[in-house]
Amino acid sequence: MYSLGVIIIELVTGYKDIPDNNNVLRRWRHRWNKSLKETPWSYQKLQITKCIGIGLHCQESDPYRRPFIRDVIHDIDRNEGTFGQNNNADEFYVDQVRPCWDDDMLDIEPLKLHFQFELNKKISCLLHLANGTTTTIAFAIQSVSPMPYCIQQNKGIVLPLSSCAIVITLQPQSNPPKDMQHLGEFVVRSAKVIDGVTPEEITSDMFNKVSGEVVDEVNVDAIFDMPLLLGET
Repeated sequence: MYSLGVIIIELVTGYKDIPDNNNVLRRWRHRWNKSLKETPWSYQKLQITKCIGIGLHCQESDPYRRPFIRDVIHDIDRNEGTFGQNNNADEFYVDQVRPCWDDDMLDIEPLKLHFQFELNKKISCLLHLANGTTTTIAFAIQSVSPMPYCIQQNKGIVLPLSSCAIVITLQPQSNPPKDMQHLGEFVVRSAKVIDGVTPEEITSDMFNKVSGEVVDEVNVDAIFDMPLLLGET
């Protein structure tokens, strides 16, 4: 059962060890938006959350607390058609995960920045931040990479019902990196603030989760587009 739990988590999240739940839900919503499916996102999010909960339940440290295979099959089958129903099993699995992100924080796209590599040239990508709430949201962006990136406006304010575009530029490289599919990542942190706060007043303390404020943290990957790197057209 433990191994089954690992497989379920890997199928849903792409990792054997469950990563940050915020990023899991965001990446699934990004796929859902592109798929143009008519199924409501709230339904998809509930299914994803419950599947993660089932996977975690299978990985209980106490073997006697793990479910039987018949229970897992029953719960997965029921997961296909229980949207809108309230039952103890659903609450149990959702409680296993407790995602702290919802649709009331910044919408960040894309979650993968594709840099079209050319030798000895600057390469730029746009990162879009959208605030669909009625509250002002402060953000800060940090590069987690040895690559020389320049982030134009690495911190700022997104006013209610507005958006902004951040330019991220990779400085000229005389040689291509060894790892084409992983150029590092960027961490985007955001928090709701009172009206009137200016970008100059943004400090790291605003994004300290210990402070008790609701802080959203999202990882954005950076990769190269291989065909351009190899000179393909």
